[in-house]
Amino acid sequence: MDDNVNPSAGFIIQVEDEDVLLSNTNKLLSAVGISAKRIKSTEELSRVASSLFVAIFESLFHEKIVGVIRTPKSIDDYEKNAQLVIDSLSDQIQLDLKHINGRSIVTGDIRVLSNLVHILLRIVSLTGQESLTTYDSSLFAGDQGAQDDNYLMEHHYMQESLSVSV
Repeated sequence: MDDNVNPSAGFIIQVEDEDVLLSNTNKLLSAVGISAKRIKSTEELSRVASSLFVAIFESLFHEKIVGVIRTPKSIDDYEKNAQLVIDSLSDQIQLDLKHINGRSIVTGDIRVLSNLVHILLRIVSLTGQESLTTYDSSLFAGDQGAQDDNYLMEHHYMQESLSVSV
């Protein structure tokens, strides 16, 4: 069986080259109205992926993910948050996403990051959310750390200081 086929999802998952992944990630951020700085490298994407996908999911679906650690301090915290995104996304779209896991997101697995970005872009495309231009920080009212785009940058630097070992 071809490694790029996920039978449970019913479509072929293309593994993107790094430039396409970065471009699509930045398009996704823009589409859901998150005006954080552009992601410029896969290393940077790997460092911010967990917090980035939490923010994207919550902006796209207009709901907070229950159980997210809003001030992650360890690799385990970032992995837990990434897994909560995947589990919540799987529930929302009613598809098995077992081919994607939190650890793979946090460790920067290009295939997994590409798959998740592709799925989220497809949802944006289907829901017409590509017209959104502003990030609705009111979604996070009363939620320390996630009130604005600084949430991504804060956690970017926190995760950057942690070493990820595979």
